[in-house]
Amino acid sequence: GAQEMFNELPSEFVEPHELKEVSKTGDLRKVYGTVLSRHHHLVRKTDGVYDPLEYEKNPELYTSRFNTDIAPYTTCLINGIYWDPHTPRLLNRQDAQRLLAPVKSSSAATEGCPELPHKLLAIGDISADTGGSIEFMTECTTIDVPFCMYDAYQHITHDSVEGNGILMCSIDNLPAQLPIEATEYFGDMLFPYIEEMIMSDSTKPLDEQNFSPVVKDAVIASNSSLTPKYKYIQKLRESREYAQLMTMGAKKRILVLGSGYVSGPVISYLTRDPNVEITAVSMIKDQVDHLAKKYNNTTPLTMDVLKSEEKLSSIVKKHDLVISLLPYSAHPIVARKCIKEKVNLVTASYLTPSMKELQQSAEDSGITIVGEMGLDPGLDHMLAMECFDKAKDVGASVESYVSFCGGLPAPEYSDNPLRYKFSWNPLSVLVNTIQPATYLKNGEVSDDQ
Repeated sequence: GAQEMFNELPSEFVEPHELKEVSKTGDLRKVYGTVLSRHHHLVRKTDGVYDPLEYEKNPELYTSRFNTDIAPYTTCLINGIYWDPHTPRLLNRQDAQRLLAPVKSSSAATEGCPELPHKLLAIGDISADTGGSIEFMTECTTIDVPFCMYDAYQHITHDSVEGNGILMCSIDNLPAQLPIEATEYFGDMLFPYIEEMIMSDSTKPLDEQNFSPVVKDAVIASNSSLTPKYKYIQKLRESREYAQLMTMGAKKRILVLGSGYVSGPVISYLTRDPNVEITAVSMIKDQVDHLAKKYNNTTPLTMDVLKSEEKLSSIVKKHDLVISLLPYSAHPIVARKCIKEKVNLVTASYLTPSMKELQQSAEDSGITIVGEMGLDPGLDHMLAMECFDKAKDVGASVESYVSFCGGLPAPEYSDNPLRYKFSWNPLSVLVNTIQPATYLKNGEVSDDQ
């Protein structure tokens, strides 16, 4: 269908390997197209060769070169390929960012013509496979709002077709939008096989039917069983049933210590799974009662952890995991109880010397203790690299980068004398002002104690 519409344009088909040259020297009065097959872009990761039989069995051994060999010379992509989690994607989010970089053409044929901000302008994803071969196609469009714009740098999609980005269209019920044409087309394709379908006998085995290969391959079930080409459906059913059985097992019990601002989102996330039971502990009864009332499968417990160590031990051993959202100074006490009772521990704090001393004890007990994994400054680092990459894409260079960290609110919310806001323990804020710092300045590492 896409090719039929394309043929109505002043068009010419070329081979995929010719796109690069055509994009530079092609006739500007024509629309050039190419039909892409697997062998044009799929290669084995180890040696760059394509083996169709091996790919069918082990697609995870392959990668796609579409992002480097085809996409940079493509203005509009019509995608209709099959995709599953084991097969390579055509484009991911990082590819989209690179493809949106400004195109600098040195071709004499285009001298004097204004350049497009980037080559890839639009994607029509007929497969309507969200998060599939086009990773950033995360939601199907509708006939009422058929287009949206994907901003690769912000990783957001908006309905407006203005601004920089890739125009996206992915309507998952296209035949219903052109009912007459779709009915006629499907009918024309089916009509030659109607007679042999009518003359068939459903009581006979499939092998005894006088079917053409087309009709035989289209039969999913015969005589109360799946046909050979569709046996995989039973495997899909079995894997789904197994997954359901696994989720129906014994419930996991998680102990959450603390009822501050972080506790609510943590419990909210964990209780999405109905097989998780939460015990929320805090010395402030109103807060922990509020959490239990707000979230399902949550039991409140009022207790001062630092003053009830023996009781803490008895509670810890009844759980599968402990999450300590208490001030960092309380973590060693909790960690010792977890080591004693052989229960894994997660905290939201950096590794302190007192926690590091428990390394060997944790190993001997066979448990895992997970602390702050770099969310902050990890997010800061990723935002910084995103900024650097944008600068490089436009030909700029970075001479200096200074990051102002802390509870600095947006100007419109900076409405107190300190011009500062935070959602963690005030003591931690004050202690941070005297903490040592290590940073890079003028190419040299500086340590401030």
